[in-house]
Amino acid sequence: MTLPISQLMTRQVRTASTDDTIAQVGDDLDRLHLHAVPVVDADGRLFGILSATDLVHFHASKKNPRVVRAWELCTHRPYCVAPDTSALEVARLMIAKKIHHVLVTEGSKLVGIVSTFDFIEKLVRDDLL
Repeated sequence: MTLPISQLMTRQVRTASTDDTIAQVGDDLDRLHLHAVPVVDADGRLFGILSATDLVHFHASKKNPRVVRAWELCTHRPYCVAPDTSALEVARLMIAKKIHHVLVTEGSKLVGIVSTFDFIEKLVRDDLL
């Protein structure tokens, strides 16, 4: 795939605040049927990413989800790419790092998110399977 990742990414990205509780983030993921959300600070700067898998591991720890904040659980320094990065390059990154979500940024601004599901959807839509 030589198309730019901007053609696969989701542009309207739901984010979580660093101060949101794990309970709030979990509720948002369930309600919106999401698998991950970028975590941003009070100024809107990207802080990390929090996935449904992170929440599963968290709940196994038996900690109180109404006390722990998103900044404490999220993965800091998530993988980010520019909108013009090739989809092939992003796919290779996801495979190499064994990750399911990559954030798309322009400078310090979050402009999208891409998941393994976006790649599968493209393959099905283009009848490439």
